[in-house]
Amino acid sequence: MTTTELFSQMGIWIVGATILIGLSWGLTAWYQQGPKARRNPWAGFRLKALYKSDEAWKAGHKAAFKQFCLNVISIWVPSIVLVIIIQSAPVPIGIILIALCCAQMVWFVVASRMAINAALKVSGDE
Repeated sequence: MTTTELFSQMGIWIVGATILIGLSWGLTAWYQQGPKARRNPWAGFRLKALYKSDEAWKAGHKAAFKQFCLNVISIWVPSIVLVIIIQSAPVPIGIILIALCCAQMVWFVVASRMAINAALKVSGDE
């Protein structure tokens, strides 16, 4: 396998993983902000501030879901476009895709912080 082929295949796998991770995160945040959502130990952002009340739980997940929507626009769209054109320059595009995957992880941290701030605002601990 040549370096070009390796980066082409790696780029496709990275985009797939990025979308799968982001999708599971987004669907969880979407569900946990809804009317049937309750604090629970198995799904959602399990942060101390979000456990203070059901309102804090929902407010935190609502803030995280907004970040997920921004993530889709800023990370997924460029990733998919780059996978489509990866054959033209696999090595640099592969490196960019790795950077976009890392950026999604950073965005997850930002969303967690936004969720904490929203939960604290609702619970009055601002």
